[in-house]
Amino acid sequence: MKGLNLDSKVLPESFLRCLSPEDRKKLGKAGLTAEECLARAKVKNERHLQGMIINLLRLRGIVPLWHRTDKKSAATIGWPDITFSVARKPGVGWVNTIVAVGWEIKLPGQPLDPAQEAMFAALRTSPNAWHLSVVHSIDEARQELLILGIDDPQ
Repeated sequence: MKGLNLDSKVLPESFLRCLSPEDRKKLGKAGLTAEECLARAKVKNERHLQGMIINLLRLRGIVPLWHRTDKKSAATIGWPDITFSVARKPGVGWVNTIVAVGWEIKLPGQPLDPAQEAMFAALRTSPNAWHLSVVHSIDEARQELLILGIDDPQ
């Protein structure tokens, strides 16, 4: 790569495939393949959705546990993205009950991976009994809160 001066922001995929990962890394964003660009965009979009959902919870006075999304998590493998607990209001079937809640945030059409499926199964099994959901949007998060008896503060 020494002496190679590329001003283009987009390089052909066929060119990028011929370069070593080290040489592509030196090119910065211009050295990313289409697949790598899509993966980055997915992570960014999922992180943005998580941030919006965290804000929704905080608006309702819920203090969530949310791990960093800019680095590989040190959390237990398969653990839900967002966890919190709420007191179920009377009239929704339970009185004076604290519910542990775990939400895995996914973009529409994205399934749980095998480690997440295994964790969901373990957390739902007695004695754990977590309320777990896969949430794909702010509207789904609002619906989940209504199921938990948390009203919209409007």
